[in-house]
Amino acid sequence: MASKPKQPVPSKYSRAGRDMLNPNLLSSRRLGLSPAAQAIARLMVETSSQGRPSDPQLSPEHIMLACCLGVDDVIDGADELEAFGLVRKYLAPGVEHFVALGPDTGFFPAFDRVFGTTDPETDARHIATDLVNSGTLEAATGQLATVYGWSPRRMNPAIEFLLINNLAMALEAIDSDWSSPYVIVTPLTHWFAGETN
Repeated sequence: MASKPKQPVPSKYSRAGRDMLNPNLLSSRRLGLSPAAQAIARLMVETSSQGRPSDPQLSPEHIMLACCLGVDDVIDGADELEAFGLVRKYLAPGVEHFVALGPDTGFFPAFDRVFGTTDPETDARHIATDLVNSGTLEAATGQLATVYGWSPRRMNPAIEFLLINNLAMALEAIDSDWSSPYVIVTPLTHWFAGETN
């Protein structure tokens, strides 16, 4: 199979433009989050089993007890995280604020490196490098996780990092374990794999 001619990469993705990756994903300090918002984020990172949107879904009461926060702090912290598009509030008729709070797309790539044990960007670069070096155009997320020995909790934030920064494409499908069951290589996957730290 003949290889495709290299497409020029937009200037914002040049090596000098390394910081053009989604700036909201760098750290909670750069976001300027309050202690309450950071406590909620830490709780979500530590209690998630899948590392993807809507896992976990925490009630305000659970957050108050686990984080030793008052109701106003929980509401303010949730509002802060929601303003950055990092959490989703689950509402119910007759309930003043929310019945549950869960991470949204981008939450784990933003907070795992701050509060967790892995760095989704480093893991995403590993995936991108392996995909590019193998010459494949797509890969099943589950097969990659098996090869690496990674659980969904580690794999999903890395896949999300690739997707939200347009460094790969996803195959839209519902899957019980993976944020995206397949990862598709793009020209920016090649750029990201070749980028040095």
